[in-house]
Amino acid sequence: MVSNRYKFSFPHIHFTKIDSTNKYLRENLSNISPLHGFMAISDFQTEGKGQYGRIWESDSQKNILCTTVLDCSFLQIDQIFGLHLIAAISVYELIKKYVNSNIKIKWPNDIYIDDKKCAGILIENVLKSNHLQWSLFGIGINVFQERFNSAEFATSMQLNTTSTLSLQDLIIELREALLLNYEKLKQGQFQNLLVFYNSVLYKANEEVVFEDKSSQSWIGIVRNVSSDGRLNLDKNKCLISINYGDYIWKNF
Repeated sequence: MVSNRYKFSFPHIHFTKIDSTNKYLRENLSNISPLHGFMAISDFQTEGKGQYGRIWESDSQKNILCTTVLDCSFLQIDQIFGLHLIAAISVYELIKKYVNSNIKIKWPNDIYIDDKKCAGILIENVLKSNHLQWSLFGIGINVFQERFNSAEFATSMQLNTTSTLSLQDLIIELREALLLNYEKLKQGQFQNLLVFYNSVLYKANEEVVFEDKSSQSWIGIVRNVSSDGRLNLDKNKCLISINYGDYIWKNF
């Protein structure tokens, strides 16, 4: 159901309930104008998903659940990790503004506060003739939620700050941060974004247990993330690079 509760000056649509904001925009791209910067927002999602189809747990009207469309036709396919950089950094900067705890970006684009997940990002790309056209930045941020089914793994901004929070203000600030970092990427600042991303990388220089698709576990020391989005690790004193999805990060 569409709502007029939020009063934003930018192009948007707000739902009290929807299956998925990413799905809505994916199915309605041709009906939206102007498209660049358009945001779909919902109080609750019945089919909210994270990376690889994982369920995103969120109570109604307590968190940010939104998808923003950006024109990424300027980006080459081999630079696509830049989208993860600008999304993760934007959410990191927003949370850092209000929360003084230890905040990190967990590869590739989750935001953690003191070893607990506070935000997740799902990016979907629309291609035409093998060229990138539009990118859908689905973002979920736990803001006011205080109870979770997996409380040992999840947290919210409210649980880590004494600042007064407003969903409407946070959504505005999130969009502004995303557009600002988008411009940096468009202006060729990919390497600067990558350097910052690595400076706040979760578990950097620490041992992490990984599990491969055959359920074999091994320990690696997290070093950094390369420009193609691979995680670089020390494994048995050898440097290796892994793709997201090929291994399960056992330490959360």
